[in-house]
Amino acid sequence: MVHVGKKIEEVLRERHIPVIEFARRINTNRNNVYSIFRRESIDTKLLQKVGEVLQYNFFLFVSITLYGQTKMENVNSEEMQRKYDLDVADKIDKLQERLSKAEEENALLRERLADKQEIIDLLKK
Repeated sequence: MVHVGKKIEEVLRERHIPVIEFARRINTNRNNVYSIFRRESIDTKLLQKVGEVLQYNFFLFVSITLYGQTKMENVNSEEMQRKYDLDVADKIDKLQERLSKAEEENALLRERLADKQEIIDLLKK
């Protein structure tokens, strides 16, 4: 039987990520994280999010554990992991791009605010 919660905990410990930080990254609290560790099964959407945060393909782990490597001979696990890693890297790139745009927009808004404050100061005189 697959105990995906234990595997999540194991990978989290290997990554040396504090539980509180992991909880923040998956938008929950630490009590819910400990609840996840106790689960034998997990919602696929949550498992995907956990996998993205931990950069680990839990779907591949579950498949190999359930069906065994011999029944997955036509599946190249290294290739699947590489594709998963590329997908994660692509998502990171997109997030960094969005962050950069947000920082640019923030700088423009600060300039506009400074201009408005200058007008207010002039009107007060």
